[in-house]
Amino acid sequence: MFYQDNELCSRVFIQGEPGMGKSTFLTKLALDWCNEMSLQNSNHNATFSDSETLKEFAFLFYISMKNVAGQREVIEMIKTQIIDVIYMADEREEAFKLVQQILKRETCIVAMD
Repeated sequence: MFYQDNELCSRVFIQGEPGMGKSTFLTKLALDWCNEMSLQNSNHNATFSDSETLKEFAFLFYISMKNVAGQREVIEMIKTQIIDVIYMADEREEAFKLVQQILKRETCIVAMD
């Protein structure tokens, strides 16, 4: 799913009719990624047949499209839905800069549901 001709895809889109399982799939993807990255969960049974591929992604950002309120840029969605929720007001600017660098330098999954 993440590869085409042995090359990591820069974007993967999942589309389908309502109720077909897209949200469930993305939630399970995030859970499997967390479990693959965790050093303490060796008992996890992943849904994905190639869960080792998930280790190639350094970060995963899960964005709810229900909460974007007219935003168009992914980085702004990450800021309002993740950074602003996790960090205190005086720490947000540094966290925002860090996330910008992460998105430029690291292989990431941005799951937008």
